[in-house]
Amino acid sequence: MAPGPYHLLTYILLASGARSRTFVPLGKRWQENNTFDYIIVGGGTAGLVLANRLSETEGIKVVVVEAGGDYEGDPLKKAIVDIPGLDAEGAGADITAPANMLSIDWGFSTVPQKAFANRSIHYERGKVVGGSSTRNFQIYQRGTASSYDSWAALGNEGWDWKSLKPYFEKSVKYQPPDNSLRRLARPTPPDEALAESQTRGPLSLSVAPFPQAFGPFMIGALKELGIPEVTTFNNGTLRGGTSSLRLLC
Repeated sequence: MAPGPYHLLTYILLASGARSRTFVPLGKRWQENNTFDYIIVGGGTAGLVLANRLSETEGIKVVVVEAGGDYEGDPLKKAIVDIPGLDAEGAGADITAPANMLSIDWGFSTVPQKAFANRSIHYERGKVVGGSSTRNFQIYQRGTASSYDSWAALGNEGWDWKSLKPYFEKSVKYQPPDNSLRRLARPTPPDEALAESQTRGPLSLSVAPFPQAFGPFMIGALKELGIPEVTTFNNGTLRGGTSSLRLLC
């Protein structure tokens, strides 16, 4: 496999079995005629999960080809990824986001939006190992049941909500919030979709222990508009108001 046709894909992750994972810039250690059992294009959220699972089998060789770089070796990029509040620096209507933000972002912008006074909005998409999961403020929530069911309706057997739900549950471990720290807001009800979960997956989830003071007022405003308060965004519906779960680093 020659590097020529892949000039836009500048980094690769080599994985072989459960013990060997190496991240290298394309071209420095890449040689023609390398062979792999699986080639995954895109080192984003889905690509890396898939690579991790495949490479758990001893002897399997997996390569992940990613257009962006690895933020771990760059203190500034790492801060952007690790500190949720810094994501806001490159979000929203400012399509001329700072260069340091765009260093891990594709720099996409929308067409003019009628509801936003015909402004174009910077649409954050991660161009970095980890993909757009590095740009999402560490928020965790699942999609709607109808979205997954529509995938299955297109002929993708096993991709409906009922079939996928056990794997969502298997992938996480839930840590309830310490409500004694939540002095600015009433205690948060346990996430019904996760509170009884005994799984110990790789994704650690919890609710922020220090909520923003406007949270209860936002919930009240939503109720006045007919939008109910809910305890989870992980049961197949996203309609309602609640505290979002966060991924714990």
